[in-house]
Amino acid sequence: MSHFDLAKVRLRDWVLLGSFCGVLVILGILFFRPFLAERHYRDGFNFDAAQRYPYAIEELEQAVSYAPWESHYWMSLGRSYENAADKETGKEEKLRLYREALRCYNETLDLDVKNPWHYSRLGSVYLNMTSLAATQAEANTYLKTSEMYARKAAETDHQNPLFQLNLAYFLHRLGQLDEALVYYEKTLSYDDRFGEAYYNMADIYRRRQQPDKALNAYLSVLEKAPDFPGIYVALSNFYMEKGDLAKAAPFLEREIQKRPDYVEGLNNLAAIYYQLENWDRAAELYGQLVSLYPGNEKTVLVYAQCLLMDGQPDAAGIALEDFLLRYPNAAEVRSKYQQFRRVRR
Repeated sequence: MSHFDLAKVRLRDWVLLGSFCGVLVILGILFFRPFLAERHYRDGFNFDAAQRYPYAIEELEQAVSYAPWESHYWMSLGRSYENAADKETGKEEKLRLYREALRCYNETLDLDVKNPWHYSRLGSVYLNMTSLAATQAEANTYLKTSEMYARKAAETDHQNPLFQLNLAYFLHRLGQLDEALVYYEKTLSYDDRFGEAYYNMADIYRRRQQPDKALNAYLSVLEKAPDFPGIYVALSNFYMEKGDLAKAAPFLEREIQKRPDYVEGLNNLAAIYYQLENWDRAAELYGQLVSLYPGNEKTVLVYAQCLLMDGQPDAAGIALEDFLLRYPNAAEVRSKYQQFRRVRR
């Protein structure tokens, strides 16, 4: 039986064996690092979703340390810093968190200069930092930088309506209305379902005293994106400003159907029906407002008046009596109730 004799192993063989083992170790580390990165990324993602941002940041920092070539990890880390900054109330800490987000997004740019989302996020952060600037000059610098990145995103993916819309909104906010309209129209040329584009165009037309164009834009929102938030209120306000209350009312009715707790809308709609002398509906709405604000003298007085005008004097008297039982020092309501009793005798 032969035995393995170490003395007969040549130096070259030992070197080859050592090199082979070293390669195996390096490959093991390289393959294991992505696994660790993904594990930390998943934990960070879950912490971010739960709004536990310090823990999310800690985990995602680990993820990028294990896989610094992965732009998605840097992007997620940047969003966690942004989310933490949005929630932070202290100015200095807020700025620090935004600057950390910029660091992350700049890393993503180094890895992929053709991704428009990286430019878009950078623009968003600089825009948020504008209100935190120590001087007006610094604020102007942030604003110009934000505009540069918004334009870069729109140019990089020039057929993507999201980036055209983002640039349009940015220009709209800056008061560059002519160019904003160009980009809103460009957005719609790619996808005419963007209700926000029509809605914001209507705002520009209203500023320019072009009511017909504004109305057409609002109606396009109804056609293309009927669930767009605020469209019914916008149309009701539009018609109220024109003095056409009969057209304003149905849109406000639809908004209240969607949001029964929309108190401002209830007030406005009740006032519209009062002016239209639709006493039945006005009384119904003011009755709801009395329930919401049981101690409001003005509301119960208008409610009682609507009931009287609607031919319900007994109900009007009961409404005033009930109010006085709860609020016996309500002088105006007591005076109105005494007048009511004298007339009823």
